[in-house]
Amino acid sequence: MSDIRLRPAAPADRISVLNMTDQLASFEPPAWRSREMIAHGDKPGIRAHFEQRPGRSEADLTVATAGNGALLGFVWTIAKTDFFTGERTAHLEVLVVDAGARGRGLGRLLLARSEEWAREIGAGLLTLNSFPSNGAARGLYEANGFEVELLRYAKPLD
Repeated sequence: MSDIRLRPAAPADRISVLNMTDQLASFEPPAWRSREMIAHGDKPGIRAHFEQRPGRSEADLTVATAGNGALLGFVWTIAKTDFFTGERTAHLEVLVVDAGARGRGLGRLLLARSEEWAREIGAGLLTLNSFPSNGAARGLYEANGFEVELLRYAKPLD
């Protein structure tokens, strides 16, 4: 992993980051969600991040690049307010590792960056969402100290 560099996303990364979100649906989604819906769901927020360039205390979009500059993954984390306590928290919105770069510890590195940023902004809690069928992501999160806090139930209404 010595050839991997983490840095804040730059405007020039926009297209590559947006394209990489297509890899978010590499698992079997619930019957009422399409892979395309999952892959494209975060694009509006990421586009807004690049357009608005929020302050470092409001959001962090960090990219991981190879020695040659190729994008290997990214993590996007935002500041939030905890529903129960009203305290400042951070929420990991998106973490993607390129399929060709998986298995090298990059997900763990990006997850650590998200946690580091959360601590920098004074957040007392880092949250994230994951689909139950996304076993690889859930394994990464649980191996790094995350626990299930809430379960969200859904029922399609035809």
